[in-house]
Amino acid sequence: MPDATPDWVLTGPYSAEKLSDLLHLIYGAAIEPQQWSNVLAAVAQSMQGKTGLLYTPFLPPQQNGLLHTLNIPPEKTMLWATKYLEHDLWVNRSMAMGLAVQGAVVIDSDVCTEEELLASEIYQHLFASIDIGRFCSGVVFDTSADGIPATAITAHRPLHAPPFSEQDRAWLALLLPHLSRALGLMFRLDNARLQAASLLAGLDGLALGVVLLNAHGQVAHANQAAQQVLARHDGLACDSEGRLNGDSALPRADHLAAWLQQQCLPAAVEVTHFANAYLVQRSGAGKVYSVQCCPLNAAQPWQVS
Repeated sequence: MPDATPDWVLTGPYSAEKLSDLLHLIYGAAIEPQQWSNVLAAVAQSMQGKTGLLYTPFLPPQQNGLLHTLNIPPEKTMLWATKYLEHDLWVNRSMAMGLAVQGAVVIDSDVCTEEELLASEIYQHLFASIDIGRFCSGVVFDTSADGIPATAITAHRPLHAPPFSEQDRAWLALLLPHLSRALGLMFRLDNARLQAASLLAGLDGLALGVVLLNAHGQVAHANQAAQQVLARHDGLACDSEGRLNGDSALPRADHLAAWLQQQCLPAAVEVTHFANAYLVQRSGAGKVYSVQCCPLNAAQPWQVS
């Protein structure tokens, strides 16, 4: 006798415990982006979704768009991203009907009938092969978000599974503000990291030694030229506290750190001209390093506290 257990059994109402577990995952992924695949899996599975997507629908992965998948083979993901993304019936209908707005949750029955889906090219050539027939999608960010790409999270069920309900819609709507905060933070952090990385890479291309110090005078970054100077141990060095200082083997070694601290005091009444350098003695007769200091505004992306 064949197994009569159905593929899809809804497990009852959503729980506060399940919500707590999901929020823990969501906010953790803001600073550990590799965890977003786990977030997608947990959200989709909480809704009895068999497959799922967390993605930027108008920014494909080949253009650095966001794309996390659940139970979708890589070759099918690539086919969708390269051939069918711009012809996705559900995405296009949602946009045309004005439903793809930030914070909205859209169900497949909102945008098309089963007959329309079955007749569509994307279903016949893609969705049917991976058993996708129903969707419940939340719009995390729409196209109006400043500096953040439109982003959605979607759970799928097979066509023979129970349709997504209003309870499912309400559950995903409850999660969307938290997804928005966590993803927004991640996007902002990524932009800042990319900008900082670009600026630091630019410093590394300079022949002039440049050292960035934090508020305590400790070395936060030294470009390649500065690293070569410090590696010589001839006049300049990092002391035991990580501060930029003179070489302890030479006279007045500790004076540099004190001078640098004085230059960066926010309440300093008299600010020396940038050309007024501090001369650091080296081991060879008459050899010195000329050290100049310029405080940076804390709003600068390369500032390290």
